[in-house]
Amino acid sequence: MGLIQLVVQIIRAFLNLRKAMSGVDRARVMMQDPVMAAYIRGDYRTAKSLAGDPFLRADMARNLGQFEEAEQGLRTFAQSEKNPKLAALIQSSLGEVLLEQKRYQEAMDCFQASLRLWPERGATYRDVAEVWLRRGDNPQEALRWARLAVEKEKAGPGVTEDTKMLNLGEDLATLAWAVAVHTHDATEVDRLSEEVALPGITPACAKAQVDYHFGKAWVELGDSRKSSLYFELAARTDPNGIWGRAAAAEAVPKA
Repeated sequence: MGLIQLVVQIIRAFLNLRKAMSGVDRARVMMQDPVMAAYIRGDYRTAKSLAGDPFLRADMARNLGQFEEAEQGLRTFAQSEKNPKLAALIQSSLGEVLLEQKRYQEAMDCFQASLRLWPERGATYRDVAEVWLRRGDNPQEALRWARLAVEKEKAGPGVTEDTKMLNLGEDLATLAWAVAVHTHDATEVDRLSEEVALPGITPACAKAQVDYHFGKAWVELGDSRKSSLYFELAARTDPNGIWGRAAAAEAVPKA
């Protein structure tokens, strides 16, 4: 599930201005924007109330668990977007909404549509891997797609260096989960965790997603201490978002 809304804004800036901002200027702009500042700290209700962009509103609804509203907004938005890369991001975001509702085949269809529009984007391969992981019926395919995600991310230039680092962090965490499911290699999971290097300004939801997926990896490996540490961190980091809520549910002791 990657930093889609930030990527959308950056791509729009590239298309409209034909130039990139420096990393420092980009960070300053994001923190001065009240919508993005609220989003980064995980205050999705405030971000949604202030957002004028329909894509951003839909994604905030997704983070809040308002899936019907998010789906409707994204499907409407998809009908009017002509730029292939933006259309690919919309399809990916719609797929993530469907994935949260366990509508796995519909989610997969969206991710495949996204890949046709933007085949170089590593994060979409990660999305496909997560479908297989959540379905739980083909760990080999999950591992194959997760490895492809990391390979694509490392090979591509990224929209910006920050988004490349962030997407790669999410890809590595999903790969760790897939490794744990398919090969049960704890040493490799540890190595992958050490490879994650998130950018200075990383939204709460992205941090929590990375921790949640590493938590799932350690569940598969039977290490309740490590899995609990990751789940508790994700729940604290993003209590109002999808990943924090999922982590809190995982951290509840089983009766």
